[in-house]
Amino acid sequence: MKPEHLNKIVSLHLLKDRKYYYIACNGSVDQEVVAGSLMVNLMPGTGLRSLPVNGELYCFEKSGEVLWFNHVPNQMIVLDDFADLPIVQLTSRYQRWMGAARAQAQQYVAVNSYEKRTGKLMFENKDNNTSEFPQQFHSLKVDVRGRKVELISYNKKVVHYFDGSSGAGKEGGGKDGRPGGKTGIPEMPGTGTAPGFGPGGGPAPPPPLPPGGGFRPKLRGQVEGRLSPAGLPK
Repeated sequence: MKPEHLNKIVSLHLLKDRKYYYIACNGSVDQEVVAGSLMVNLMPGTGLRSLPVNGELYCFEKSGEVLWFNHVPNQMIVLDDFADLPIVQLTSRYQRWMGAARAQAQQYVAVNSYEKRTGKLMFENKDNNTSEFPQQFHSLKVDVRGRKVELISYNKKVVHYFDGSSGAGKEGGGKDGRPGGKTGIPEMPGTGTAPGFGPGGGPAPPPPLPPGGGFRPKLRGQVEGRLSPAGLPK
């Protein structure tokens, strides 16, 4: 790790999955963020868990070689299904001071995701429009047959599809699956944009896994809002 990335670090968090190790650097809160306002954007009481990161997020090969690192300010890593998913999901909410006088503060909601294999930013949303940003997420739903994972709130959901390509995260509607949000992704069979969907048809069988990566199928069928191992090393 670069020495400058360890300046003003309050804590380090070590995570692991089937292939890689991760170190999340948690530094002092940005002075432009209202003290005490930074929190995870996950609904309390749902069992969903998180860890803070405010600095660099490193990914290491098991050999110890650095695979990638990204600067991730004012965020919280979602720990549920961390060891099984090919992405790192993060979401937080906080207030940021407006202007030099710091007389007013504005609410922000941030949602990020990174591909584990490359560190590529798959989805980013940092919204200060109170009519647009997602409410607290209450469920993490992994659909093995549909090869997708959904982070769901009451007014929006962030969906990642795993089709063997680079993939991307998309922002959709609320819990009822209707179109909504900035992109208005429909989730009804025959109108969706997910792999295997087309006019008049339902989901096709999932494509084969790409060599050495991709979404790892589980023996169970569908996971929704459950409490699972965090991927922390023993």
